[in-house]
Amino acid sequence: MRTIASPFFRLPLWIGLLLLAVGTTGCVTNQEHLRMQRALGAEIINLRQRRDEGYKRTQELEKAREKLMLEMKGLQKQYAELNKKYEGVLENQKSEMERLNKRLTRQDADLKKCGEMLKGRGKKLFDLQAELAKKQQELQTKEQEFLKKQEEFAKKNKTLLDELKKKEEEVKKKQAALASSLKKVQLLRKQVDSLRKVFDDLKSKLKALVQAGNLKIVMVEGRLVLQLPEKILFASGRYNLKRAGQQAISKVTFYLKSMPYNWQVVGHTDSVGNPKYNWRLSANRSLSVLFVMIKNGMPNKQISLAGYGQYQPMAPNDTRENKALNRRTELVLVPDLSEIFSSVK
Repeated sequence: MRTIASPFFRLPLWIGLLLLAVGTTGCVTNQEHLRMQRALGAEIINLRQRRDEGYKRTQELEKAREKLMLEMKGLQKQYAELNKKYEGVLENQKSEMERLNKRLTRQDADLKKCGEMLKGRGKKLFDLQAELAKKQQELQTKEQEFLKKQEEFAKKNKTLLDELKKKEEEVKKKQAALASSLKKVQLLRKQVDSLRKVFDDLKSKLKALVQAGNLKIVMVEGRLVLQLPEKILFASGRYNLKRAGQQAISKVTFYLKSMPYNWQVVGHTDSVGNPKYNWRLSANRSLSVLFVMIKNGMPNKQISLAGYGQYQPMAPNDTRENKALNRRTELVLVPDLSEIFSSVK
């Protein structure tokens, strides 16, 4: 594909089909209309499936969030239990130490009393000193066990806190992803509503041209397209606009220039003749239409052009009727997707 000016954007096919459902006029054959209805039905089913999948995914994320919250509550409960257990152990150890200290104090007092009362009984005094040393050793052992348990509790507590923090971060990430998805859906819905409004406005304002067979307003691969047949615009093999063609372009421009949208003039030919000549002819025809639109007040910054020659046919170039369909000039709405793209990270 060769573009003479800036390339135009394309919306997904399903947006086009949704807009087509708004109201396609009798500008197509019964067979084409039936085919479009079938395609629309299939796309609607597909959209409903995608909507249901989105709802299902949202419910799964909500269930995952609830599961994580339950896990967080369980971890918090474990932490509270461990903390309570630690406080109980600490209180018991303190009580034990106080009891031992009191016992040692009593034993020390008894020892002193025995020393005063039993002077000369050295053996008994020696035994009491040995017992005192033994109790002091037991006290040191208890203190070491207490310190070890305290260290183990601190490690386990740190592990639980790390797991809790990790779960909280996972919940935040999933909530952010869900919010981003909902925002994109809202932006796409806004684009669809905007295109539907443009489609309806143009069909209403250009109803006379459509009924006369000089204009078609259709959706092609998600793009809003105004199609003008060759017979109303140009003589065969020429790119100078006919008077009737200039009048039709002027009427279309009268409505398009007041809209805050960008448009691209796109020329097409059939496959008869030299491909390079057809390409040049399609571009020259687009240029002729563009100049007439600018002359009738179309802002320069809202219009561009492209020529595709014979390389984007609407139908096979095998009959006179199909070739006539392929020889056309189109005005394609260039959507503003900057808002959607800005949300993609």
